[in-house]
Amino acid sequence: MKEFALPSQHKNLRGVVWSDVKNPIGTVQIAHGLAEYHGRYHEIAEFLNNKGFIVYCNDHLGHGLNISDGSTEGYFKKERGYSAVVDQLAEMNLYIRKENPSLRHYMLSHSLGTPLTISLLKRNISFNGVVLSAAFSVNSTLLFLNNLLLWPEYAFKDKKMVSKEMEKHTTLKHNAFFKPNRTTHDYLSRDKRKVDEYIADPYCGFPKTIQLWKDLILGFKNLWTNKSFAEIDSEIPFLIITGDEDPINDKGKQAERIYNLFIDCGFKAEFELYQGMRHEPLTEIDRRIVFDRVAKFFKENA
Repeated sequence: MKEFALPSQHKNLRGVVWSDVKNPIGTVQIAHGLAEYHGRYHEIAEFLNNKGFIVYCNDHLGHGLNISDGSTEGYFKKERGYSAVVDQLAEMNLYIRKENPSLRHYMLSHSLGTPLTISLLKRNISFNGVVLSAAFSVNSTLLFLNNLLLWPEYAFKDKKMVSKEMEKHTTLKHNAFFKPNRTTHDYLSRDKRKVDEYIADPYCGFPKTIQLWKDLILGFKNLWTNKSFAEIDSEIPFLIITGDEDPINDKGKQAERIYNLFIDCGFKAEFELYQGMRHEPLTEIDRRIVFDRVAKFFKENA
């Protein structure tokens, strides 16, 4: 694994590449989730290396290596933060294609990475295959309610301050599904070691700022609709994977709705609901089943 820092319209583009591949057949770009970073993807990246894929992952603004460079954790930008994160995914994609012009290109996104990926695809960027892990959707009513919930903090506090209200209604709410709790993040996985690694990692699980939550509310508006999906290249095949014990996407129901939306819009899409798995299929006890499914999907769409 090698770190990189590339020029970006939004400060630097920071991330890593796993390139220990003798005869590469493709590239995989990873879009990670909220309050985590590339470090959570070593295992799947090395697995995909062994299957012939070079793997790239840039850390979102306010995450991972950007924090080590001095950026505020859990904070994208003063303005247009959501769009800036998508901008950097597009910059990463352009770099990958320039470095590997003869290879096929795939996308693997998790949790927050899934709406970011949908937004990226709406920019006329295509892949040979896209995997959406722990995909979720937020309807207009919930976005409206979240905006109301956030408003007092957004109106009267420093935007770089942590949103206590949103933390209470997200992380704390998700973990409550697994009482009595062993840790603050039991909802991630049944693999205790992976959960403990997350909690011990300074680049994981940090509280998010008021501005970041506002950015997400604005970025999510009208994203999961037929009109929105009509802007995506209809030739892209999709694989949606999720656990049936994921509290963030209503135990997989939201992921299934996204799958059905793709089907309704004429896409080739597949859906896998894994029994007993929580929010992170890629760190679950039986994750090798998921790894094999992802690699199989990529190779089937070579």
